[in-house]
Amino acid sequence: LEFISDGALAIEVWGHRCAGNGSSIWEVDSLHAKTRTLHDRWNEVTRRIEMWISILELNELGEYAAVELHQAKDVNTGGIFQLRQEEDLNCVRERWSDALIKRREYLDEQIKKVSNKTEKTEDDVEREAQLVEQWVGLTEERNAVLVPAPGSGIPGAPADWIPPPGMETHIPVLFLDLNADDLSANEQLVGPHASGVNSILPKEHGSQFFYLPIIKHSDDEVSATASWDSSVHDSVHLNRVTPQNERIYLIVKTTVQLSHPAAMELVLRK
Repeated sequence: LEFISDGALAIEVWGHRCAGNGSSIWEVDSLHAKTRTLHDRWNEVTRRIEMWISILELNELGEYAAVELHQAKDVNTGGIFQLRQEEDLNCVRERWSDALIKRREYLDEQIKKVSNKTEKTEDDVEREAQLVEQWVGLTEERNAVLVPAPGSGIPGAPADWIPPPGMETHIPVLFLDLNADDLSANEQLVGPHASGVNSILPKEHGSQFFYLPIIKHSDDEVSATASWDSSVHDSVHLNRVTPQNERIYLIVKTTVQLSHPAAMELVLRK
């Protein structure tokens, strides 16, 4: 009693998993539960960063004011820009698929060992059923990797929401590849090695980017105002009135310095 009142008592609970009625038929509720489990697991390691861009022009009062955002049906973006980065999504899928392949090979080996036994005990039968159930679960998870359900929260899942004006429907993926033990970066992710530096947009030309000097920072939110002169691009498309049937796409690239979950730089494109 003195030990219990002054110290800590460790208790271990032993038991056997109940296999139910042994039915191998997967019910719809069970599939939904597994999908929710994947969604919850990804929610634990996923963070979203929104990047908003506005272009300011001089108005009649000589003040800089945001240009009106026009929603066009033939423009597949938030109205002006397009954000679609898929290099890291492919990396996530490859890593995830490799892990599932290794797990499946292990399950195949264990199932074969149990199946080859001439005389199976009750524990062997129960273990074999559990291994088969895990193997089937891997198949479902494999399908979730390649063809995730819309709005499931799994990387690469088709968008299933109505974004606010100026926001793209598609949400890109940037894979940080942090160490699972201490959430530290595997390498110095700054400068040319920053995460997202090579995640270019579809049909993006490898033309020169121009540094925009920052002239104002915001004290209330993470935002800044930069000076932009369209004439520096020396583009005929920017030096004339845009025809009705043409669209000009402007790509803005910004570098964000993160302190959590690791000290690193993150490159965003919009």
